[in-house]
Amino acid sequence: MNDAELMEREKQRKWYKKLSHLFETEDVFRNNEVKANFFSCACLIMLVVILLLSYLLAYVGVFDVNLDTMGIALLVNIPVLLISILLCQKFKAQGEWLKYVLLLSCTATSLCLTSILSIFTTLVICIPVLLSCRYYSRTFTIQITIVSIIGMIISEIVYGHNSLIDLNLVTVPAGSILTVTQESGLRGAVISNGYDVNDYIINLFRGSFATRMLFFTVIATICAELSRRAHEMVLEQAAITQKAQAISTELNMATAIQNAALPKLIPAFPSKPDIDIHAVMHPAKEVGGDFYDYYLIDDDHVLVVMADVSGKSVPAALFMMISKILIKTYSTIYKSPERIAQEVNAALCDGNDTGMFVTAWIGILQISTGTLTAIDAGHEYPFVKHKDGNYEMIKDTKSFILGGMESAKYKEFSIHIDPGDSLFLYTDGVTEATNIHNQLFGMDRLEQALNKHKEEKEEVLLNSIQEEINTFVGTAPQFDDITMLTLLFCDPNNK
Repeated sequence: MNDAELMEREKQRKWYKKLSHLFETEDVFRNNEVKANFFSCACLIMLVVILLLSYLLAYVGVFDVNLDTMGIALLVNIPVLLISILLCQKFKAQGEWLKYVLLLSCTATSLCLTSILSIFTTLVICIPVLLSCRYYSRTFTIQITIVSIIGMIISEIVYGHNSLIDLNLVTVPAGSILTVTQESGLRGAVISNGYDVNDYIINLFRGSFATRMLFFTVIATICAELSRRAHEMVLEQAAITQKAQAISTELNMATAIQNAALPKLIPAFPSKPDIDIHAVMHPAKEVGGDFYDYYLIDDDHVLVVMADVSGKSVPAALFMMISKILIKTYSTIYKSPERIAQEVNAALCDGNDTGMFVTAWIGILQISTGTLTAIDAGHEYPFVKHKDGNYEMIKDTKSFILGGMESAKYKEFSIHIDPGDSLFLYTDGVTEATNIHNQLFGMDRLEQALNKHKEEKEEVLLNSIQEEINTFVGTAPQFDDITMLTLLFCDPNNK
């Protein structure tokens, strides 16, 4: 194959691509096209009704149309419409070719009606073009418009030769007398006086077709623009949906990563039956800023953390992960909550242009003595339940938040925990849970709920507190993360 043949084949391929592109449907519009086909099918059913009604009106004399002409219109158009409707139902409105069948049959019927009932049904010719807007394709609307214009020209010529005669468009010699008989009718009378079909068709184009064409062109132009804009809006919405799905996927991954970073082992320390820890977190969004942590520093020390990052969603989650890693890193070096808080604060303040911060309660329990040394960096007061007693709020020593100010100082304190005692830690999402009356769950309700369920196992207790919060909040939305943790220093006599 020589170069000339290759160039010729390439030209043919380009032309084929251009032509085939006119009949392609983008994936994002396929579902819409099915719905549009069903809608067009419903409109064809209405056209069947219109045809039957037109025949009835012609029969009773409202439309001055020859009944034989209307009968032919029924015999030709109703089968075409019914076949198109049946095809749509048969193929469940699917198939790229189906819209052409539906709209072309609609166009043919509309042209027929405007030809034989032009005085009464001027707007009918616009129906196919208006229907094409539902497909959100400017190209398709233009295709239907071109077919309609060509059909209008043909129908006007056929109308001029065979249909009724408008005397305003007929050139009759002056002084002529029209004699109308039952056999000849008006047409025969005009023909006997030198009726010129070609002259009549020219007048028909000037007096009838030109005005309807102008009206039709305006509507078709508007429809084409509507189709173009609808097409753009669907693509824009598809792009937004795609981005939203991508964000949702990323958030789901972030949620999974965050959940994996939180300890969930039960029992918490199989080698340390003296310690029983349970925790739950319910983020307000896909990812949250709350976090908890617990782990053995060495064989005799357990570190417990309950923290709340300022802000919500992804930024808070990122800051949360940084804070959690820093606390764990410095806890391997220092066994003092005060020193851990000092180092974590300095690290968080370094380059913290966003101004985010963390409230945290960090405690280290020495298992052998029951001494719990802790630091409260602007966090919520803890609750402690002594063996056979009630939960009581401990007003501990408050220190400054982490990440708020590099020069902040932190002061630790100690709580003695005996075997059988429990520690309850939480974030402000618990006490600040709000109902539809804008009332807060509050410290008092929390204390009452804890003591109401104090005899329950630790894991059951957390679920019970969550149910109490849910009952109080009702249908109000959750605005903040809800995180809770219980630590039971087990009584050796009740193992």
